Amino acid sequence: MSIFSNKITTYNGSWTALEGTQKLSAQEVSSVDKAEVVESKFGLSICFHLKSGQLRFIPITRDSQLAEGEVVNPADVEITTLQRVGSEDIYKADVA
Repeated sequence: MSIFSNKITTYNGSWTALEGTQKLSAQEVSSVDKAEVVESKFGLSICFHLKSGQLRFIPITRDSQLAEGEVVNPADVEITTLQRVGSEDIYKADVA
């Protein structure tokens, strides 16, 4: 299942249980036309401009060194999945 096909939701609050970290799959990387750091509703996010014309936003991790306006290589993006009891998983992004 592609990270871009999921309903990406962001929640406020503390998320401590780490489900895992993974790089984008080759299929996901090939579906991205451009990935750039933008200011969003929840702070800085990576905006993935998909070749299909859609946009997908994934908030960056709190300790990321990325800055607004940076263009990142989708192959270098790592997605961290966070979970807590009673809530759906959320995703955070950073570069390796």
